[in-house]
Amino acid sequence: MEWLKNFLKALFPEKAEAIDKNFPKDIPEPKPEPKTEPKPEPKPEPKPEPNNPLNAQIEQLTQTIKDLQGKIQSYETQIKSLSDAQKQTQKEKIEQIIQKAIAEHRLPGKNEELLNHYRKILENDFEAGVKIVENLPPIPGEGDKNKGQKSNQPRILSPLESANPTIANKVKEFANIKEE
Repeated sequence: MEWLKNFLKALFPEKAEAIDKNFPKDIPEPKPEPKTEPKPEPKPEPKPEPNNPLNAQIEQLTQTIKDLQGKIQSYETQIKSLSDAQKQTQKEKIEQIIQKAIAEHRLPGKNEELLNHYRKILENDFEAGVKIVENLPPIPGEGDKNKGQKSNQPRILSPLESANPTIANKVKEFANIKEE
């Protein structure tokens, strides 16, 4: 109601102080009326002309259209259910791949954030995601399977090692990092 107060002050500038002092503070703002759009009027169906030889064909075509619309709706329902089933099957396959990678100690089973990351990779591009997960090297020290064995995966060089191996060795030596 601030606008009303300002309006009164504009009309009666000599009484601005009295308006400020006496104007009630607990007047609620008016709620705007909800706008309702008029509903479009349905188009009247054309009435068949009496004794028109095309009336039978029009009736037959109208029925054909209704039948086809029903079939379309049926097909859309089938497509949706097949799509839902395919998504569920893919989710199950993704879980199997993730669980297999955990069992082979290629992924840590307790790191949900990382597991969700790999799930997203598999959801977005399944084939590439499978190759990524299958080619992950085993996590060193995880489980009895990898103890005392070297991975058959080639060791990946860090950017520092590939650029200057001498400096990389000095850094490792300084940090007490031992080669496996």
